[in-house]
Amino acid sequence: MQTHKKLLGTTLTTRRLALNNDFPGTSLILGIGVDHSIGNAGASPLWQHTSQQIELVRFLTGSSKEKGVVVIGENAWSLAKEADHDLPWDCPTIVLSQNRKFTLEKSEGKVARSLAGVKKLAGKDRRIWVVGGYETFVSFLPHATMLYVNIYPVSLGGDLKFIPSALHWNQSGAGNMFAEYGTKTLTFARNSI
Repeated sequence: MQTHKKLLGTTLTTRRLALNNDFPGTSLILGIGVDHSIGNAGASPLWQHTSQQIELVRFLTGSSKEKGVVVIGENAWSLAKEADHDLPWDCPTIVLSQNRKFTLEKSEGKVARSLAGVKKLAGKDRRIWVVGGYETFVSFLPHATMLYVNIYPVSLGGDLKFIPSALHWNQSGAGNMFAEYGTKTLTFARNSI
């Protein structure tokens, strides 16, 4: 299995990542630029597009027949909160953070310090929507069965890239859910190997 590290120039790929069924029904919702950038080490160039990304998360989580939880990393949570002061989506939220000082208001969601903590808080067989950031995507990629990739019509110039591998992912749909922003949304399903 390929390991991933958050280094300058890192590419998040799906090569040699066997499906891990610890989190059934896990979907990743990513925002990338036309250059496949999803962020920079320590910062996100997507900050100016956060409101559009939140709309995509709201659409996907709200239209799902399976009620689930949104899992988001601490930094991505802070960006989402800056863009939308209310709870950004209508399903329960788990923020993944190893920072022991990080807390949430009870109405905002719960904090997990590890993947085991997410599993415990999410409950058994609950759909998980992973919405960022980079380290959270890396942690959940081996568990994901669906990818929703919102492509923004700009080159973000980030040093962290996302490129789905044809070995593990099959594009199963494309659309312009948010055509007013000039974005394109691609859907990928994991290939059975």
